[in-house]
Amino acid sequence: MFLNSLVRILPQNANFIGCFSDNEPVKEKGFQFSLPSRLFSRFINFLDSRTDHILNKKEVSELLERNGFETVDMKEMQGLTYFYCKASSNKFN
Repeated sequence: MFLNSLVRILPQNANFIGCFSDNEPVKEKGFQFSLPSRLFSRFINFLDSRTDHILNKKEVSELLERNGFETVDMKEMQGLTYFYCKASSNKFN
């Protein structure tokens, strides 16, 4: 609902940048572990404390595109995946 509302108020081709903690395990020195983002967890808990949201690049891309954004780039850095997208020019079609 947030993304759908956001894309409706943004002008065409407006930039939208964000990040999320990818649920894919990270390998470091032979050990596998997940790097949860405290900030992301707090944000999600603020929005909906009843649910843990586990995301990956494919799911986030699909979610953004389903809600009227065009994904330009995604990059993983230090356990977080950053995305850059634009409000679609055909968001109301």
